[in-house]
Amino acid sequence: MNENGVTIARQSHLVGGLFCLSAVLLGHFVDPVYFYIAAAPAFGLLLDAVTGVCLMSIFLKMAPWNRNKSI
Repeated sequence: MNENGVTIARQSHLVGGLFCLSAVLLGHFVDPVYFYIAAAPAFGLLLDAVTGVCLMSIFLKMAPWNRNKSI
């Protein structure tokens, strides 16, 4: 857990949810091809379920607000 109390898992879910919501809205209002963008978070969830590796969490751990200051 970082300083503001938001865990990496919650941040990962937030980013994935916003990504899916954006893809659905763009697909509805702009062009249906944007619906395919929603496959990226779905692939990430499948990868995490099968292998236990969450790429979004790995990238979020490198973010400045998630770095451990004691290192």
